[in-house]
Amino acid sequence: LEELELYEQTVALDPGDVLLCVTDGVTERREGTRMLGDDGLIDVLTTCTGLTAGAVAGRVLRAVERFAAEPASDDMAILAMRVPEPQDS
Repeated sequence: LEELELYEQTVALDPGDVLLCVTDGVTERREGTRMLGDDGLIDVLTTCTGLTAGAVAGRVLRAVERFAAEPASDDMAILAMRVPEPQDS
């Protein structure tokens, strides 16, 4: 890819934080002219406090599936990773 630009960014995560990575098949989920978009994804994430990484990914997937009656036509990937909490002594 001739015009591909890559960059590196460092983000500090605290115990209990979840890092969510999605492809555009999630945010570009459409029903007619409506699109889930970043705002729709943020709305879903506001309901995920305290969930495991797997539960966050599952909730995002269900939101994408429920957004429109027709099956999704774009490929999508959802990756969620949770920073472990320190163990109590």
